[in-house]
Amino acid sequence: MTLTRLRRALALTLSLTLAAGLALVAAPAALAAPSNDATLSSITVSTGTITTPFSSDPNIPMAITLPNAVSHLAFTPTASDPGATILAFNAWDAKYVLASGIQSKPGFVAAGATVTMTAEVTAADGVTTAQYRLLVTREATPAPVYNLDLDGLTVSEGTLSPAFSSATTGYTVDVPYTTTSITVTPGASAGNTVVVTNSGNEVGETIRLGVGTNLALVTVTAPDSTSRQYTVHITRGPAPTADVDLADIELSIGTLSPAFDPATLQYSATVPYATRSMQITLTASTPGHTITINNAVITDGAPATVSLGFGPSGNSFGISITAANGASKNYVVVITRAQPSSNADLTGLSLSNATISPAFSNGEVTYTATVPYLTTSTTVTGVVADATAILRINGHDTASGTASAPIALAVGANTITVSATAEDGVTETTRTVNVTRAAPDLDLSALTVTGGDLSPAFDAATTAYTLALPFDVASVDVAASAANPDWTLAIQGTETAGASLAVPVGASTISVTVTALYGETREYTIAVTRQAPSANADLAGITLSDGTLSPAFAAGTTEYTATVGYLTEQITVNAAAAEATTSLTVNGTPVASAIVPPSVPLAVGENTITIVATAQDGVTVKTTTVVVTREAAPSPSVTFALGFVAGDSAADAPLSVGGTNLRPGSTATITMHSTPVVLATGTVKADGTITLTARIPANAESGAHRLVFDGTAMDGTALSTTAWFTVLRDGTIGAVSTTDPVEYVEPKPTPTTDGGTASGGTTALASTGADAGLGAMAAAGLGILGALMLLLAGLRRRRAA
Repeated sequence: MTLTRLRRALALTLSLTLAAGLALVAAPAALAAPSNDATLSSITVSTGTITTPFSSDPNIPMAITLPNAVSHLAFTPTASDPGATILAFNAWDAKYVLASGIQSKPGFVAAGATVTMTAEVTAADGVTTAQYRLLVTREATPAPVYNLDLDGLTVSEGTLSPAFSSATTGYTVDVPYTTTSITVTPGASAGNTVVVTNSGNEVGETIRLGVGTNLALVTVTAPDSTSRQYTVHITRGPAPTADVDLADIELSIGTLSPAFDPATLQYSATVPYATRSMQITLTASTPGHTITINNAVITDGAPATVSLGFGPSGNSFGISITAANGASKNYVVVITRAQPSSNADLTGLSLSNATISPAFSNGEVTYTATVPYLTTSTTVTGVVADATAILRINGHDTASGTASAPIALAVGANTITVSATAEDGVTETTRTVNVTRAAPDLDLSALTVTGGDLSPAFDAATTAYTLALPFDVASVDVAASAANPDWTLAIQGTETAGASLAVPVGASTISVTVTALYGETREYTIAVTRQAPSANADLAGITLSDGTLSPAFAAGTTEYTATVGYLTEQITVNAAAAEATTSLTVNGTPVASAIVPPSVPLAVGENTITIVATAQDGVTVKTTTVVVTREAAPSPSVTFALGFVAGDSAADAPLSVGGTNLRPGSTATITMHSTPVVLATGTVKADGTITLTARIPANAESGAHRLVFDGTAMDGTALSTTAWFTVLRDGTIGAVSTTDPVEYVEPKPTPTTDGGTASGGTTALASTGADAGLGAMAAAGLGILGALMLLLAGLRRRRAA
């Protein structure tokens, strides 16, 4: 059989085995019977209130109630068996297949109706079925509620009592005998019918009136025939009689003389001189008569105002009363004003917030008073001896015993005039009150500035100061406080008690203003002088962290040199400015004067370090250079000192290595190969030297060996130096070299008489420096190659057969 046929047979066997296994796995599933589960695991609805929850028993319908505002409902059935099918019916559309867990089409539900929606489930076996029902009820539309209120009701005559309100349904109206009809006008009532009728059911808003009580009905009827009635009872007065007497005459001022009697037609009365008008009230004995005073019609029983002149004959008022039938009667009332008073005296005078001096006396006409600054106004109260006198304060009429209108008071003197004019209009008295309002305290209690000292030292009475500032003070903080904490402070016109202000070079002025509550001010000033900037860019010194500056520093010298050893990889240049206001940079990096700056890295050879000094004026610049030469790295030197020679015992044989110009702080080692063994480790000293001592291990195997010193040169490069030696089988040193490798050679053995051998001659052995693992790998490789050749030979023999 060929290899190709063998491969094909193996593939066929594997395929048949796999197919058989798959058939065995699939067989139980293929033989299983379809499910007869026709139940639902849940039904959810899109809206509504569930009154009977879902039951997996299809004989128990699910009940849902929808609010009237919701007209559709959808439901989501989920089958217990994924293989079952569902037919949905939403009460309107035809039945349709609905996937399990998918929402149905929304079904319509009429207001007040109940519909049945169904989900018919058919199990996977195609035989078993179940029908789930949803009874969906939508709430009925509520019946409308009508508002039967009127929004108004008016009558053409008389006055409704009480005043109209939509909630009040009963009213009365009184009209005189002369009113024979009245119009009742109802307002609107939205959507309703409004009808006005009289007690005889005659329709119309105009109601004919008989003497006595008359009824008007206002009926409001809604579309659903519900109604409300408003009633208006109108009372028409009786017919007038021929009685035209007055029942009474009343005066608001004075006394009627003689006392009123309906039969007496002439009367008189005296009133005070100040009475310029008064009221006369006339009442008829029979209602409905017409009453006039001096031919002007007045209302029966209501006060009528009349004007009074002044004269010896008084004021005559003719009164006439006329009945409806034309009968009339006349009365006369003569009212006389008394002579005016000439009393213009005062009985009292006072201020609302101060005491007058001297104390009030009617004979005193000049007074004084003092008020504090915060008192900005006062009122004056005067009392006249005769109530008929007219009191005037600063020219304004003021009632006796009543405070005047507020009188504004300025800081300082204020004059208030109080005059009284007697009733006769001729007699007059005048008094003056001189009120002094105190000035405010506008002093500062403190004034401070930063950056310098005020001159002179602050004193509240001093309002002008000077302040000298150096150039580097570009702003000052000004703070002030007023002696009166209620006053307002402003610095440079801005309301504040403290401010940070920029100060220009040269002369400028800072103002601090104190403003009292009512606007009075005092200003404090500070004359500020800020110095011009310095133009000095000189250095005061340069120091180096290593090396010596050449030439020695001098302010006028701008070029220097210095030399440092190779190991100096960086240097700091510390520059000090002659003036603290000078800014410095070293190689472009800003540094503070006399403060150690960051280190500058040094390359081998010349390194230029630039120091730039900029004066305070920002214009004057001085550049100084320092050229630092870093020496090149010296050549390293490493020497092996082997304390053994050929023939010496290899065990614990001493050796040492000395090195110079190595990297200080670096690590150096001596390692013996081939199997690496570190014999010594050390750290290079600060001067670049190292000495390592070691011994050959006592268990050093026979063969060729090398001693390797590994270190780091001054410039950081790796350094390696080697010495060679061999160890013979007898444990002695065979050969030694510090310049070239040596070959391991054993002496040839010398035959002895007893058939053995003695040492002598040479026999070359493998160097112990070689990798023994290579031989093993080669042997293994040859073994594998031989096995492959035997396998190929067997195949050829089969083919030949």
